[in-house]
Amino acid sequence: MSVLIQPAASPEAAAHFASTVAQTVDFKDSDLISPEVKAELRMAHADGAASMWGLTPGKNNTNRKKWKQISVGDLALFTGGGRVHAIAKVSATFESTELAEELWGRNGDGETWQYMYTLRDVRPLDIPYDEFNRIIGDNPKNVHRSFRILNEEQSQRFTSFIDGEGYSYRNPAASVDDLRREDITEAIAEWEVLGREKFLARYQLHGAAKYVLDVGFGEYIDAKALVVYALRSRFEELRGLAATRLDGNERTIALPLRRLGFAVRDKGDDSPRFWWVNQNRTRVEAHSGYMWSPFRRKDGAANHFYDNMSRVKPRDVVFSFFGSKVQAIGTVASYAHIQPKPADSLYEGWADEGWFVEVSFESLARPFRPKDFISTLRPLLPPKYSPIQRESGEGVQGVYLAELSSELAEVLMRLGGAEKSMAQLSRSDEPSLLVDDFQRAREFDEIIAQRAERALRDRTFVGPVSSQSLVESRRGQGVFRNNVLVRGRTCRVTGVSEPHLVASHIKPWRASSDVEKIDGNNGLMLAPHIDHLFNYGWISFENDGTMKVARNLAPDVLAAWSIDVSEKYGEFSPEQSVYLEYHRTNVFERHLRNSRHSSGSS
Repeated sequence: MSVLIQPAASPEAAAHFASTVAQTVDFKDSDLISPEVKAELRMAHADGAASMWGLTPGKNNTNRKKWKQISVGDLALFTGGGRVHAIAKVSATFESTELAEELWGRNGDGETWQYMYTLRDVRPLDIPYDEFNRIIGDNPKNVHRSFRILNEEQSQRFTSFIDGEGYSYRNPAASVDDLRREDITEAIAEWEVLGREKFLARYQLHGAAKYVLDVGFGEYIDAKALVVYALRSRFEELRGLAATRLDGNERTIALPLRRLGFAVRDKGDDSPRFWWVNQNRTRVEAHSGYMWSPFRRKDGAANHFYDNMSRVKPRDVVFSFFGSKVQAIGTVASYAHIQPKPADSLYEGWADEGWFVEVSFESLARPFRPKDFISTLRPLLPPKYSPIQRESGEGVQGVYLAELSSELAEVLMRLGGAEKSMAQLSRSDEPSLLVDDFQRAREFDEIIAQRAERALRDRTFVGPVSSQSLVESRRGQGVFRNNVLVRGRTCRVTGVSEPHLVASHIKPWRASSDVEKIDGNNGLMLAPHIDHLFNYGWISFENDGTMKVARNLAPDVLAAWSIDVSEKYGEFSPEQSVYLEYHRTNVFERHLRNSRHSSGSS
């Protein structure tokens, strides 16, 4: 089987493709082809209609010589627009000047496309030239502007790749945009069930070289591995997708995941970045402590300045420009969330959902007009995507969030009389403790738990443990709650009694075996606010009842909730102590430790 490269990029060729390949030609009643040719065509196309293509003779009849090498069963690839956009199988070859002229006329040289072939199983493809060239081992810069037949080795490489009869190719990079949030959450659940090393080994994936998914409290998951797993699971054509076929860049990994609502971090980008936000129209944002933008422009096109919202990370520094002045400086307090647009008339006409980033803004001591200092600022402005006009210093229409160099940020801080230093603003030496972390951790726990519940319901149990009892135990209900109540009916810390308590697992439900999930020794009856501190590792207990408090839990939290850390809250049984050892090692201060799933490099 050979592979033909058939360019169809010019307006003329594109029109021919639309009229005689994308649509079939009815030949059964044509008097422009001989009965013998018609009979041959009917053997391949019993209904009397077929897709058709043809070649002009070419200089010195070069195309005719190539045409004579075409065989039934060869693959024809149509190219144009920087990609291979269609594939079909050759079903017959024949020569007909009359039919070609009727279908396509003649070109500027007076030639028609008389060396014809019919096609079956026409399918769309979407393979960019750079990837196609890599597949067949061709010159990376080849743009395929002339008809050719690939040599035997190149044809074999492509047919092996495309799976012959199946034409099963789907562009993985383009398919990333078709992934749903549930596709990624299923991948996350599988990751958690297997653990990082087994997940990567079982699915022949590699550790993240650049991007990781931040699931809260310093826990990260290799982002590209999740995307490849999700593509394989979602699309039949990508079941055998090799990880090497998908670039791990921002376009294919970070941005699609962020648009699905996940926090994605660049492993090599730990230092703070600096941003300029134009808030002339939405100056309320600076006063209220946030930034909001739509995902795309009103015409649906991507916008670099909106995409920048998804690149922002906690502890980045933002300068707010409105009223023709740089008036405030802020520290980013969250990753970008997907959130409805603010309920303010200023946002009328924009999309209903967009990026939302929390920022702690402070007014500058000396608000200033950039135009008054443009000679100082000009050499430091970014050469592309500048937030202000290089000559005048006026704002640029259409710019929302632009990135700045650290050198320009230093100058802006000096001009504005910022009271805090760059290091104080970014607080890069302090651990990250954000409301954002709790939200992501809760979402992550829920993803894992829902996956586990589905698995439990599909299992058959023998003996006293049932799927229902295990599912109920996750919510602190049923058998588990009753088993915990046997060991104590009041909260150890507050003394509050039923029915205002939560049956809290000591060893988390998702980390427990079936027996541990409903074991009363693996639980404590706690008031809801104590359960919150215990569940997220802010507090734990020694076996003798001494409370352990996370090093960075704000003292005013303990005071406001009347928690006395000097008191002993009752000795624990030997059976409970086993679970507490797990809690102290794996849950307590989890937000201060590096990820359980360390993101190694490939």
